[in-house]
Amino acid sequence: MFKRKISETLKKWREQPNHFPLVIMGIRQCGKTYISQLFAEENYKHVVYINFIKQKRRKEAFYDSKDVPREIWRKAFHQVW
Repeated sequence: MFKRKISETLKKWREQPNHFPLVIMGIRQCGKTYISQLFAEENYKHVVYINFIKQKRRKEAFYDSKDVPREIWRKAFHQVW
C-alpha cells in the first residue's frame, strides 16, 4: 500500500484528546471505505462497521432517531451481547 496524505490526517485526528466523530467525504471509488477500515484495524481493538447501502434494514432503524451516534452504539452492542 502506498502512503496517503489522509493516513497522516487520521493519525492527527486520533491523537486529539477530545476529537469529534469522524466523517470522510469524497468522490465515488476513491478509497474512503478502504482507508477508514485499514485505519480502524491498525489503531483500534474493536471496530463497528455498518454499511447502510448493503444493509438497508439497518438504515431503516435510524430514520426516526434524533441521536444517531448513540443509537448506533446502542444497537451495535445490543447485537454483540
